[in-house]
Amino acid sequence: MAYLESKGETWETDLNTELNAAQRARKQPVEDGYAHHVVIGETRARLHMVPFTARAQAHEATHQSILKQMKVGDVEKAQGVPEALAERSNESRERRAALMAHVRAFTNA
Repeated sequence: MAYLESKGETWETDLNTELNAAQRARKQPVEDGYAHHVVIGETRARLHMVPFTARAQAHEATHQSILKQMKVGDVEKAQGVPEALAERSNESRERRAALMAHVRAFTNA
C-alpha cells in the first residue's frame, strides 16, 4: 500500500503541475484538479487517479495525462514491488510481443 500511496502522490503532483501550466497558458484561474485514492479490497489494493474538476476532466480528455504517467516496458524494481511480480510482468510483455508478431505474420501471408 505504501508503494501505491507514493506513486499516487507523485502522479498527483505531476498531473496538477501540467494542468496548472495549461491553465496559465490559457489565462484561466489556476487550481489543482487531480486527486488520488488508494482503495483496499479483500484481495488487492488499487490506485485511482481522479480528475475532479471540469477543467481537469477536459484536460484529461484531450491529453490523456494519466495514461502518460504509466510507464510501458519494464516494471520498476522499487521498494514494495516483489521481484517475482516484475519478472512475471516482463515475461508477459515478451509473450504478448511474440503473439502479436505471429498475428502480423499470419495476416500478411
